[in-house]
This record gives sequence, structure tokens and C-alpha cells, in this order.
Amino acid sequence: MTNENIKEFLNERTENLALSTTENYARAFGSMIDGLRENNIEIQADKSVFNDFVKEAKQIQQHKK
Repeated sequence: MTNENIKEFLNERTENLALSTTENYARAFGSMIDGLRENNIEIQADKSVFNDFVKEAKQIQQHKK
């Protein structure tokens, strides 16, 4: 998994969700990735992809208002 793969995955899965649900989904997915890393599964994406995704979702939500 790369940062780009994760962003595409999150975009597809959270397209029609409320902002709070989108944030929870992204954070939970990030925690799952952390758990995989702790079990010695190599994932090339870095944690910032989840924080950036949530930040972008919040910006998009603000522009919709």
C-alpha cells in the first residue's frame, strides 16, 4: 500500500459520509495500518496520509457551507 492507494481507497469509501464519520473511518483505518506494522507487516505509506486526508475533508466541508 502506498500513500496514493490509501488516498484513493479512503476517497471511494467516504464519498457520501458525514465529516465526523469520514474522520472516524480514516483514523480507524490508520490505526489498523499501525497494528499491521506492529506485527511486522511492511506498509510503505506513512501516517501523514491519514492526517492529510482528514484535513482535506474538513476543508472541503467548509467550502460547502
